[in-house]
Amino acid sequence: MKNIEHKSFFKENTFVLVFLMLIGSTGLSQHQNIPINYTISQKIEKSVLIVKQNVHSAIKPFQQTFIPPASYASVFNDSGVYYYDFTVKLFQENLLNIKEDDVFLTADPLFNLTTGRTNYMDTTTWIYTNTRGVRVSGNITSKFSFETRYYENQFYYPEYLDSVADARGVAFGLGRSKTFKGKGHDVGMSSGYISYSPIKELNIQFGQGKHFIGDGYRSMLLSDNSFNYPYLSLSANLLDGKLFYKTVNAWMQTLERMPLSASPEALFKRKAGSFHYLSFKPKKQLEIGFFEGVIFRRYEDSVGEIPIDPAFYVPVIGVGSGLNVNNDFNKVVFGINVNFTPAEYIKIYGQFVMDDFSKTGYQIGGKWFDLLKVKNSWLILEYNSAVPYLFSKSGENITQNYSHATQELAHPLGASFNELLVMAHFEKDRFFANAKYFYAQKERFGGSIYGENIFFPNDDNLISVGSEKISWNYFGAELGLNLNIKTRMQIFGNAFSRSESGNNWSNNEWFWQIGMRTTLNNFYYEQ
Repeated sequence: MKNIEHKSFFKENTFVLVFLMLIGSTGLSQHQNIPINYTISQKIEKSVLIVKQNVHSAIKPFQQTFIPPASYASVFNDSGVYYYDFTVKLFQENLLNIKEDDVFLTADPLFNLTTGRTNYMDTTTWIYTNTRGVRVSGNITSKFSFETRYYENQFYYPEYLDSVADARGVAFGLGRSKTFKGKGHDVGMSSGYISYSPIKELNIQFGQGKHFIGDGYRSMLLSDNSFNYPYLSLSANLLDGKLFYKTVNAWMQTLERMPLSASPEALFKRKAGSFHYLSFKPKKQLEIGFFEGVIFRRYEDSVGEIPIDPAFYVPVIGVGSGLNVNNDFNKVVFGINVNFTPAEYIKIYGQFVMDDFSKTGYQIGGKWFDLLKVKNSWLILEYNSAVPYLFSKSGENITQNYSHATQELAHPLGASFNELLVMAHFEKDRFFANAKYFYAQKERFGGSIYGENIFFPNDDNLISVGSEKISWNYFGAELGLNLNIKTRMQIFGNAFSRSESGNNWSNNEWFWQIGMRTTLNNFYYEQ
């Protein structure tokens, strides 16, 4: 079994898409999601800084419905002149384009074919990524858009990632994996959605995917670090764009199986998440957002599956946290996101998060776009901090920690850390270069990873035990050539170093990779 089953929502995207293609009226519009990829997001953010339309940049994926058409075109349309059909397809177009009356359909291959070497504690081994997939997307009538993707993946991770992936039985950002040739990981991943906009100010979606709240590289509220989940979402753009409201109902699970099943592979223990975000722009240069996330029980050890708390279905911010203020069973996370643009190419942003009305974390950062007057370049400086045991739960209610499929829903470092990151990106014609530096200090309790690992309980007797301070560094650079602008097809090479040290120990690893890929997702390997 290569993927995680979500039988409680819908089994296949394809059948719903076929049904929608049979209904409809005339006209054509676009309500697709823009892929959650950090480079794409920065280009969108930069483009909307200089337009008059209000765009709420902290809510991702961006939707074509709510951004200026020129901002989308500047990122995904190639205006170059090509003289051969082959070069037009390679650099400028989707592999397949079908446009007839009120239906527009595109299809593209997706892949990441990478090889490299890693040196861990003076031992050198091969690493590689072998990803093959396909994306089909389109617009149906003036009301509907859709996308569906599927990936088949095999990985040989660097050692620092492999040790965590083995312990959790996952591939990062892709869900549950199985062993591949003794050392590697084999996992399939599907995603998709149907997007419906009855009016331009309102969008409704259901599908399987991820969401991100924030302006930074990391999010302390909700990130795309975890695996895809089935969801139903509603987005409303009100008061000429000054007010934006988004609500997401998500059906989630652990990777711990239910006991006493007649099946050789019992279902996983379930849970559910509701996420609400209200964003206000009193001025175009200022955005203030209020976030609420609640992880609800759907399983009890003594009973089995139980009905979800009715508050899960209420699409109003504040209801879930208000009804669970004295409830130890469900996890309540709420916070604030702020961004401010003091100049045309400068953005300052920050977040504050509180967990179960007790433990806190925060983020502060800044971006400089068009660095040194080079178009499509930027410099980002960001600081993230989380107290010990943030996002975790007690041993009795550990299923309701802030996670999905054994991956964190917010920052990939979990909790109990202070992190500084610096990232720079340059582009010139089709060439690009990235540089990264990450430094973190972490604190672990109980001679293990209590406090840091959100999957470990936060019981009182564990909080008072002795701790160990950990230092962590990650830095490197990447060079490449952009090919097809529609799928971010690239040829690239990179080299990175990672080191970690504690009281009486240390380890270090450096690795390099070369390859060819399409980049429509984020993978947070800096951990």
